[in-house]
Amino acid sequence: MAAQVDDEALSEARKGLVVIFIIGILASNIFLLFKFLRKGRLLQSQRKFLVMTLAGGDIFLALFSLVILARFSFKERFYISCKTTTVSSMYSESFLPFVYGVGIIVLCGELGFRKKLRSLISSPYVSSLLVAAIPWIAGLIFIVPLYLDGYDDLKCSYGGSMTFDRVRAIYVVSIVLPSALAVIFALMTSCKNVKTMSEYYNTSQLQGTVVSQTVVTYNAQGYPQQQYYPGPPQQQYYPGPPQQQYYPGPPQQQYYPGSPQQQNQPMPPPATAQQPYYPASQPPAYVSGPHDPGLKQPAYPPQPMPPSQAVIQTPVSSTQAASDQQLSAAVRNEQSTLVVVAVLYAVLTLPYALFQLGYTLNNDHIVLDPIPRTALSQLFLWMFYLRSIVTPIVWITREKTFA
Repeated sequence: MAAQVDDEALSEARKGLVVIFIIGILASNIFLLFKFLRKGRLLQSQRKFLVMTLAGGDIFLALFSLVILARFSFKERFYISCKTTTVSSMYSESFLPFVYGVGIIVLCGELGFRKKLRSLISSPYVSSLLVAAIPWIAGLIFIVPLYLDGYDDLKCSYGGSMTFDRVRAIYVVSIVLPSALAVIFALMTSCKNVKTMSEYYNTSQLQGTVVSQTVVTYNAQGYPQQQYYPGPPQQQYYPGPPQQQYYPGPPQQQYYPGSPQQQNQPMPPPATAQQPYYPASQPPAYVSGPHDPGLKQPAYPPQPMPPSQAVIQTPVSSTQAASDQQLSAAVRNEQSTLVVVAVLYAVLTLPYALFQLGYTLNNDHIVLDPIPRTALSQLFLWMFYLRSIVTPIVWITREKTFA
């Protein structure tokens, strides 16, 4: 007799795992969003914007599908509408895996045809929105009708419309094909000699760095025009009327005939001792300095100033354009990152789909014992959810600042 599964232990393990996965998915994807948003220029990079939308899809998985699973795990009786349960299962098991796989394929195409894409679409914002919308629109076109067609909300069942072939088609279209194609396209892109080009539309941005440029202005006659800038006020001295300078000497007596007494009067200075008189328009040879009246400084006529150079501050890019070597390294990093993400996506999601196709939906399968069957089903299921933690970590760790 085969051993039976301990339902209580399985329930306790499910409770712990669902809480750990909710926290892990939220932490890794929120940190990815924070890192991309902190660097800015989000809509100028189609790659970053698409990866952010995929991270938003994983966050919604944790807050919607896994929260419903946690409520069922912690409460024996939990009321929720059948339509909500069906939509939650569709999103977690089919819609999000399909969108993520198609997103990797779109990233490979964007990298391989980046130059042609930019020649067709000049606006980075329009290009980013279109590239990011392709996986989600494809999911709405292929997965939603395939999964919800024929579902009756009132009866909470598909009736006879959900056949085994249709369930197999759901797993093949939503998981198997996107996983295989993502790996194939990632390997092809890594082997292709991609044109070296930055992931951003504009490699240089005007961010406030200032350089000085000298510009010489000319007047109407073609001569350099002097430009004067206000400075501290200077004291100006103007010549006054000429004053006679007297030199000390012995008093001389002057005799006037017929005068009974002598008069001591100072003699006028000789002609050579008198200060020459200049017109008001011509400055004297010497003027007194502003600080020391005893010192005399020569007063020179104003000299013509050399042509002044006007300083113009021009903002230039503080983010210098990356060199060809850096761009080549960034492209190689994108190629290797796509390969790693595609391989991890396939490794973590394909076992769950193959187990459903090869065992659950296969009437000719070999019957497994309850414990191995339960262990394999739970292992593949949580590997399936582990993808939402691992792939964001890859995007975070392999992100380059010079890309």
